Amino acid sequence: MRQKGPNVIPIIGARKASQVEDSMGCIGWQLSEEHMKLLDEISEIPLGFPHEFLKTENVNNYAFGGWRDKLDL
Repeated sequence: MRQKGPNVIPIIGARKASQVEDSMGCIGWQLSEEHMKLLDEISEIPLGFPHEFLKTENVNNYAFGGWRDKLDL
């Protein structure tokens, strides 16, 4: 997860010092871009309603009063 950027802060759950040390072992390696892309694809969750509904052109036209295409979003 730390490869995702500075906005991702992993939370390590451990009760023993040895568990913390094991978790910190991830600092020494990284996944390839191909592996990260594959993980992103297989873990993607379809958001469904209302997210898909709110993306529709009609809803956006109504919400922005027909000005959405003129705004820098």
